[in-house]
Amino acid sequence: MPDLQQVEYCQPGAYSVTGNCEIKEFQIAQDLPLPTVQLGVVGTLTCAQPCLTYNGVEYCQPGAYSVTGNCENIEFQIGDLPPVWLELGEDQTIAADESAELLGQTNAIPAIITWHNSTDTMPETHLGITVQPVENTLYFLEIQDLNGCLLKDSVWVLVEGGWYAPNVIRPLSAELNGWFTLFASPNHVAEIQLLEIFDRWGNMVFSRKNFPPNQSESGWNGTHNGQMVNPAVFVWKATLLLKNGSTEQVVGDVTVVR
Repeated sequence: MPDLQQVEYCQPGAYSVTGNCEIKEFQIAQDLPLPTVQLGVVGTLTCAQPCLTYNGVEYCQPGAYSVTGNCENIEFQIGDLPPVWLELGEDQTIAADESAELLGQTNAIPAIITWHNSTDTMPETHLGITVQPVENTLYFLEIQDLNGCLLKDSVWVLVEGGWYAPNVIRPLSAELNGWFTLFASPNHVAEIQLLEIFDRWGNMVFSRKNFPPNQSESGWNGTHNGQMVNPAVFVWKATLLLKNGSTEQVVGDVTVVR
């Protein structure tokens, strides 16, 4: 009879072996399931660390994972931070010589706070500031939280009796004016009756009639005949219909940058 110890069996089941005038019957049992080790949350993804390396493998998505190795199943989770937000509220309108209170509301814990106005970086480093613009001004708040997440929001402060037009636009930009239009106090300007924009040779690149102020995407997006214009200085002129029924002719220039 063959020596059972000299024969290799790699599959579970029932076996019968004949030898030396006798029959030997035996069974190979099913493999035992691998033990499972639960590790829970082994790391958390953050804005500063969008990917996490664990046991030599990089994970860039939160969720539950299972890895087999060393005769055991290892189950663990990659955690994620809750979403963070920043809100500056609705645009504000003030009378001349008045001030406005700007307050950033957020569920993040700021590590760096930066304020900008339409033209420059401001020295304030708190979520709440007081401003007193002499003309319509766009204010930006940017914060970076303890986890490296960058949040941004902006708000207009409109001065009664005034209007404002950006002097620089960067088409398709989310951080600088991406469109050109006029902004004004809703109690002062009822409508932009006409807005025309010309290149340095006097060619008209944009014209639109009868649309409201303060709506960026109603204005010019830096294109002409469907093509993005080259960086340059463009002259614009507009006719404003005021709330009292009169009109005002205004002109200026705007620089397109990339």
